[in-house]
Amino acid sequence: MSLRSRRTLILVSISVIIALGVVLLSLFEFPLSVTTSANIPGGSLSLGASLGVNPQTGAGILNITVINNSDYPFTSIVITQVSPSLPGIVGATPFTYNGALVSSSNPLPNSAGSAAGSQAFASGGNLAATYNVTLSITLPNGQVFQQVIQRLYPTPSS
Repeated sequence: MSLRSRRTLILVSISVIIALGVVLLSLFEFPLSVTTSANIPGGSLSLGASLGVNPQTGAGILNITVINNSDYPFTSIVITQVSPSLPGIVGATPFTYNGALVSSSNPLPNSAGSAAGSQAFASGGNLAATYNVTLSITLPNGQVFQQVIQRLYPTPSS
């Protein structure tokens, strides 16, 4: 086999390998939002989350929905940790029910009560990162439990 034929064969082989790699990568989609559930006292809890990040500024918004399928109302829902860190998110209590913040005077009711919350951040978002978000949820008796939303992939936003 001549040198020219070998080069051609090598270039064709490399092109085929690259094309197959692109096809394989396209089969694996990263989730744009994450849904998780957990057993809690008297039932369960479902969480849904999405994260939008502006690729130029790193600013964005974190959206979380909490669904209470337990026997107890929730009197507080707080974002206690975000990893990697996003400025201004930890300590946020953006969750509302009936147009008011979830609190002891406006608890998220049991049996499929739903609260949504959005919290903006001015910088620090990274489209290449995978985020974990921890929520701290309080029951009327003062019992606190935590739930982690894992592997949240950000999506580009403007």
